[in-house]
Amino acid sequence: MEEKDIYNQKLPIEQKMFFFDLKSTPQGEYLKVTEKRNAMRNTIKIPVTGLSEFKEMLQKIMDFVVTYQDYHQE
Repeated sequence: MEEKDIYNQKLPIEQKMFFFDLKSTPQGEYLKVTEKRNAMRNTIKIPVTGLSEFKEMLQKIMDFVVTYQDYHQE
């Protein structure tokens, strides 16, 4: 499968590095998210057509975390 890089970013968080790679293939575009820590590497691929729903789910989780943290700090 021939992949083409469209856009790349990386984000360090704690002891990990996250890579966000937007790719294109003849079958379509997708976002590849890779978590790397030392020799360990995990990857997920999200079709571009699902990024909006993925973002909505992340927002729901972020909203919950804020509420959860506020509740447990009291």
